[in-house]
Amino acid sequence: MIHKNTKHGHFVNNKPSSTYSTWRAMRYRCSNPKNTHYYQKGIRVCERWDSFINFLEDMGERPEGMTIDRIDNTKGYSPENCIWSSITQQNNNKKITNKCPITGKFIS
Repeated sequence: MIHKNTKHGHFVNNKPSSTYSTWRAMRYRCSNPKNTHYYQKGIRVCERWDSFINFLEDMGERPEGMTIDRIDNTKGYSPENCIWSSITQQNNNKKITNKCPITGKFIS
């Protein structure tokens, strides 16, 4: 797929940056019921983030090794509810994660 509008500079040699790929995947899993990771419980992307430029302005470049994470998993993707997190941090933010009372470590 060739992207004609690359003013944001997040395509090099017709390959998307990790930040752009994250934005695109986030939007896809919230809007396409055929996606295996589709959110059926009303999790949506805020209107502001329909634009990659706005997403980039709010979140900045995706740090290496980080993923987009919702602070409150009952709410959608928006500037006030999203941060860049490591996989470990994101796993600890899941509803199914519990803290072991003896060790204080997170278990899933």
